[in-house]
Amino acid sequence: MILTMLGVVVLIAILTFCSAYRAPIVSSKAATSATRLYYNYLGNKDDEKRKDPIRLLKNMIFPGIYQTYEDTKPVRETIRIVPEAKPAPTANIPSFDKKKKFIRNDIDSFFSDKSKSGTYNMMDPTTAPVVVDMMKVKTSLKPVTKPANFKAPEPKKAIVSVGGLNVIPGTKKNAKPIVIYEYEASGECQRVRQACSLLDLIVEYRPCPGGVSGYSDTMSTVTGGKRAVPFMIDNNPSMYKPSLYGAKDIVTHLFTTYAPAGTVIPKNLLASGGGSKGKGINSKARSDNNKMKPITLYGWEGAQYVKPVRETLDNLGLAHIMINCANGSSNRSKLTSKTGTFQVPYIQDPNTGVEMFESADIVKYLIQTYTL
Repeated sequence: MILTMLGVVVLIAILTFCSAYRAPIVSSKAATSATRLYYNYLGNKDDEKRKDPIRLLKNMIFPGIYQTYEDTKPVRETIRIVPEAKPAPTANIPSFDKKKKFIRNDIDSFFSDKSKSGTYNMMDPTTAPVVVDMMKVKTSLKPVTKPANFKAPEPKKAIVSVGGLNVIPGTKKNAKPIVIYEYEASGECQRVRQACSLLDLIVEYRPCPGGVSGYSDTMSTVTGGKRAVPFMIDNNPSMYKPSLYGAKDIVTHLFTTYAPAGTVIPKNLLASGGGSKGKGINSKARSDNNKMKPITLYGWEGAQYVKPVRETLDNLGLAHIMINCANGSSNRSKLTSKTGTFQVPYIQDPNTGVEMFESADIVKYLIQTYTL
């Protein structure tokens, strides 16, 4: 009896000692069982790792019943994420080492002459591709001059004052040319030009072939990015100086401002749309054509022989001041007194000093002078 009680006391003392120090007891490596016994290390204050003495006793009496004191906690698996390796670039990357050379795969985009493609050292200016400075090209153009051995032709036949448009009597004169951005093939622009002829106005036309080239960039700057044509700027009214888009608004303004009071606007001039994109700018036109002084052109909208000249001016992106001289225009007598005859088309080119009649000859002259 005494021995039994002594054994219980010893066992309680052992259990109390293990509980007091809160450290896990680890089984010997020689142990055949996978059982791990835990004891608390001296000074361990981590309450989460405090072990149950009763559980330790059970593990001592029944080896293998518990493998670890952590078996009641969820297992956390650490997964290492390895970033996917980026493949090495396969393209040939130019080397800028002065001692090395490289092959440019896109060298043909720099030269039209394929014989020049090959090995280049970008650090060597004698072999490196040359990028053309287009601004220098524009400024290096030779001054415009009239064609060699040019002689203005004599007018072959005067245009009689019959047919075509009739100027509305009593129209007001505009002191400054009205500026209109437009192009020949546009239906709306055609209606605006017809209104200007009926009102006997002097207009500076600035061609925007197809609505996207020629003076289109200039117009885009003036309008804050818009390229819609026709676009008009009229600096003549003393107070109201409008900038208007579209045939309807422009025609209404022109008739309200320059036609006699009570004049009815022809309905066909108030329509919208029509026409086509046109041919666009001539691929050989001088890049500085929009810097040329406007060419003066005598004629009117719908005149048979004036149209080819207008189309050429449009195709070359050349600004021109139209002196409208339809039937009943006072501008006819001005041309007659200047040249001794009335015939259209007639141009005065301030850039070369050329003044001439004859539609076909004018077209030929313009192409020779304003293309490269």
